[in-house]
Amino acid sequence: MCCALYCCIFGRFISYGGKFMENIENSSKSKSKSKSKSKSKLSILTLLIFAAISGVLWRVEVQLNGWEGLKWISYFHWAIPIGIILFALWLAVFSGVSDKGKRLWLGGLFLLSSIPLYILVFLSFSFFFVAGPSAFAMVANFGVPLFSLLNLSILFIYPSLLVLGWFTAKRFGLPMSWVIYLLSAAVFLGAFPLAIFFIAIAEKRIDPDAIHAIKTGYVFPFMMIGLGIPFIPPENSID
Repeated sequence: MCCALYCCIFGRFISYGGKFMENIENSSKSKSKSKSKSKSKLSILTLLIFAAISGVLWRVEVQLNGWEGLKWISYFHWAIPIGIILFALWLAVFSGVSDKGKRLWLGGLFLLSSIPLYILVFLSFSFFFVAGPSAFAMVANFGVPLFSLLNLSILFIYPSLLVLGWFTAKRFGLPMSWVIYLLSAAVFLGAFPLAIFFIAIAEKRIDPDAIHAIKTGYVFPFMMIGLGIPFIPPENSID
């Protein structure tokens, strides 16, 4: 009888112990899930803030140097390197790459690649918006076929930046889904239409077109957000 009583007590002890460990495990999972959600929200918030800052800095710089005409295309915009640094900082600190060293490497890699990419995008945009006597001079120098290719090069280069971002996110171990692909593509490729839409609503004295999407700075936050979406930490990530 004593043996049976001992076995009963021991069995209850094991049962309670198992439930206690299960509660600890569930609590740990809950805390981990809560932490990953907080990290994801912080990443999104900082991305939105940095994107907004980049657009505001561009607009302030244009306003300070004179809004009239095409003066804004005649000088270097310091808002560009500042925006690049902000995005690199976001990648290095707030992106979803779990390893801190890899996050720093990701931010550094973006800084290094931003110089040739900026030159490539700048030239392609310049060819795309060229018109008037400059366009005739370029046709005379390059010929119609080459000029047409250069004129439309931005239509290939611009989407390639997004594809490069997708590839980089995947290489750094971030989970990619069709939702991420579609959302980032919608924001990044739709940056100009979205900027034009906001100009039409908020800027009654400014023509809502692609040139003013750049001049006003509205396009840059959407570009940064679109590029950043694949690097946002998933809510189920665990560091």
